[in-house]
Amino acid sequence: VGLTREKGMTIGDVGLTAYYNNRQQGEKSNRSAVMLEKVFREDEKATWAAHYLGIEYGSKHKYEEAMKWAKIVLQREPKNPEYCRSWHVMVHCAIRTQGLDVAEKMLYQGLACHPNYSDLHLLRVIYALARLDIVRHSEEGQVYNYFAPQVSHTIDYPAVAQSLQIHW
Repeated sequence: VGLTREKGMTIGDVGLTAYYNNRQQGEKSNRSAVMLEKVFREDEKATWAAHYLGIEYGSKHKYEEAMKWAKIVLQREPKNPEYCRSWHVMVHCAIRTQGLDVAEKMLYQGLACHPNYSDLHLLRVIYALARLDIVRHSEEGQVYNYFAPQVSHTIDYPAVAQSLQIHW
């Protein structure tokens, strides 16, 4: 209410957040994945569709499928700031499926491409805690404090901690 849209303004510029209950989110996610896969089948150059498919499958805990789509994006446009969340998807899924060593390599590749992407810094902190080498990784704590106001709260912290066997 009261917002006006100027020419060239996107929904991201407005800064809106949508919330769904579990049933609504499940329906939206299933519908979105079907539509996005159709778009990609019809136009394999639609990198944006692959990006959102990675996010959708990651949110459904379908890690291998999410990584497949994120990999397409990152092979095509690893440094495109519009697709930096695909790095988050790759690292998050790698932590869950391939272990910390593989995830660390992906994490630092992503940070090389997007050094100011706060979610990757948060994953750095989670990675450091997982290695239980907090003294050596104390820089991560400082980085997190710097980026904390910008961190997106899309990570299921207890689930990640449980999968990494971290006791919060």
